[in-house]
Amino acid sequence: MLAVFAATIMTETACRSVTSAGVQCLATAKRMILQAPPLTIREAADFIGVSVEVMRAIVRRKEVNGFKLAGQWRIQRHALNEYLIAQITGSRGRKHNE
Repeated sequence: MLAVFAATIMTETACRSVTSAGVQCLATAKRMILQAPPLTIREAADFIGVSVEVMRAIVRRKEVNGFKLAGQWRIQRHALNEYLIAQITGSRGRKHNE
């Protein structure tokens, strides 16, 4: 899971280090993340390395934006990436569903 997160950050860093091609590369990387299908609670928990119960609590506290689809929670990958960045940088004051 952290390897995927690190790869995303490294891709963004690599894209930024290049001139105009970097801007296009970064835009493509972000578009791919935003277009990824939403994850179930279990998949999201695995993605960030927590239990299903902890993931449900994170969603209930609205630390990660989730939505229900056919009665089951779904979470976008970009919301999980934002949550992880906030956890790493210590910026916990901002809710991620705004």
